[in-house]
Amino acid sequence: MDGDDCSFPPDSSDGHSQRGSVASSATLSRAQDVLVYLCGDSAVHLTVEGLGSVSVQELGRSVREALHIPETAQDAFALWLSSPLLELQLKARHQPYKLCRQWQDLLYRFTEASEEDISQDEPCLQYRRNVYYPKSKELQIEDEGVLRLLYEEARGNILMGRYPCDPEHWTTLGALSLTIDEGTGLDGQQLTTTIRGKKLSSFLPVHVAMGSGGLLSTLRGKSSRQTGLEQNLLEEYRKISSPAGNSPEPTQLLHQYLNTCHNLPYYG
Repeated sequence: MDGDDCSFPPDSSDGHSQRGSVASSATLSRAQDVLVYLCGDSAVHLTVEGLGSVSVQELGRSVREALHIPETAQDAFALWLSSPLLELQLKARHQPYKLCRQWQDLLYRFTEASEEDISQDEPCLQYRRNVYYPKSKELQIEDEGVLRLLYEEARGNILMGRYPCDPEHWTTLGALSLTIDEGTGLDGQQLTTTIRGKKLSSFLPVHVAMGSGGLLSTLRGKSSRQTGLEQNLLEEYRKISSPAGNSPEPTQLLHQYLNTCHNLPYYG
């Protein structure tokens, strides 16, 4: 959801006692640690003055500096407030702390979650792809760090099944991930060891890697299916990793992954 698609309720902190508000303001005026999560397993650690009134524009500038995002690609990303119940892309003028204080009101307004789920839901601040950034501009980016951020987000959505795709796409994307992560030139045994060590769910959508299961599933049948998926990945890896005897550059592989995702109706 985009932040300009809704009007936010008034800050409920106005109803607190004056003493409580003063104490809160005094605390928030000091330097505070803030974690801005990236897609994947990492985060940017910032120390922010005046957290209660800091804007997305200011936070975004700090994140871009920490990640060395070039000016030419700064519009590719946005700050988001995300939780299991709601994902909200923020605008430059928004103040994340105040929106966090209003999170339950937003959940009541824009979701159909139960009162119990709403009471337990908490958002985190994320640095993710800007939904309005043109796909055509992505393929003009040459900075490897920026491409990897876009790749990690796209890959996570593929693996979680948020970008539904057919076997042809998920096999190609899985082999590209294998090549990006492990490099080119691995032989069959090395590839098999790598895939089994990391598990198929590191390269293929979880519903594909795990299979349907059920009472009628047998160990032998599951093993055969896993072997077939591994073999498809190996064959596709060989096509990608050594086209005409030339090993592709990392930026080429990242572009290829994103370009393949562009064919999916849900990307971006």
